[in-house]
Amino acid sequence: MSALLRLPATRVWLVLIAAAVLSWTLSENSTAVKVAASAVVLIAALKVRLIVMHFMELRWRPRPWRILFELWILGVMAIILGGYWMTEL
Repeated sequence: MSALLRLPATRVWLVLIAAAVLSWTLSENSTAVKVAASAVVLIAALKVRLIVMHFMELRWRPRPWRILFELWILGVMAIILGGYWMTEL
């Protein structure tokens, strides 16, 4: 078991499980709905980043590809959260 926990994929998987539980907890038990929804979207962005970097092995690609992916994640999150928060203006 100890050798299994030393593997990077196992540690990433455990973080993904914890993030999923945190997202579910926030969505079920939060009174500040807009803040909780925003937190869930940000957690989803973290999960996408972890999956693409570690399981799709983007971390071994040339730096321009990684930078492009990071900018894509930031852009998508800005559009989603910006649109979400502007709905009640």
